[in-house]
Amino acid sequence: MRSALLTLAMLAALSVAFTAPSAYATGQVTLYHLTITVTANGHTSTSAIVVPDVSGTGVITVPVSSGTLSQINGAFGTTTFAFPGSYTGTFTFSGTSFTVTLSSTDTFTLKFVLAQ
Repeated sequence: MRSALLTLAMLAALSVAFTAPSAYATGQVTLYHLTITVTANGHTSTSAIVVPDVSGTGVITVPVSSGTLSQINGAFGTTTFAFPGSYTGTFTFSGTSFTVTLSSTDTFTLKFVLAQ
């Protein structure tokens, strides 16, 4: 259960934890909108976050641990998400399943990669 919460928290905090501080320092940044919907035990929660693109390339790269990368790949079948579109994956921990949907109408690519 703890791993599920950590993975979901990582997805929800994507823009703040990995790119926001440097994004605001540059002054020029493209902002993309990402919606994260989590359903567990019949309850659904949706959050909209802003993902800053500091490089201006349209590709957001998020370094994560090998365990987290494996969980993302296992749930979604990929670690690269090309938007616009919608991706749904299921995480199962300690007998509890969490369905996570990532969606956006903006055009960008979100890549989770192994942290060096």
